[in-house]
Amino acid sequence: IQRARDLGWIDYRTFAAEEHSSLLRPEHGDMSWLLPGKALALASPWVQPTDLSGLPVCTPEALAPYFLQNNVRLVVQCNHPGHEEQGERRRLISYDPRSFERSGVRHVSLPFEDGGCPSIDILQ
Repeated sequence: IQRARDLGWIDYRTFAAEEHSSLLRPEHGDMSWLLPGKALALASPWVQPTDLSGLPVCTPEALAPYFLQNNVRLVVQCNHPGHEEQGERRRLISYDPRSFERSGVRHVSLPFEDGGCPSIDILQ
């Protein structure tokens, strides 16, 4: 964290703790800025606005306004729901990337194993 501060990536005086906590909630995107204003990580968006338990979650259409407001112009999908999930959950997190693109946010799919490293083929 000290290195991030030294590089100017985080400033404790301006860090918005309440916004950070809010963004971690599934209904607000389950996301966090890795590098403020530069790189945002998030859980997979859902096809519909509720999860299997009926709790609120985010769809690409719900996320797009926040992305555009914060100059997020590219989503890189690293998970592969077809390989990692089963049953109804697989369907619910297999969102259509065109939903982002229709909103003006580019989408690239570079799937690799959850928790793993991307292959050389994916990186090239």
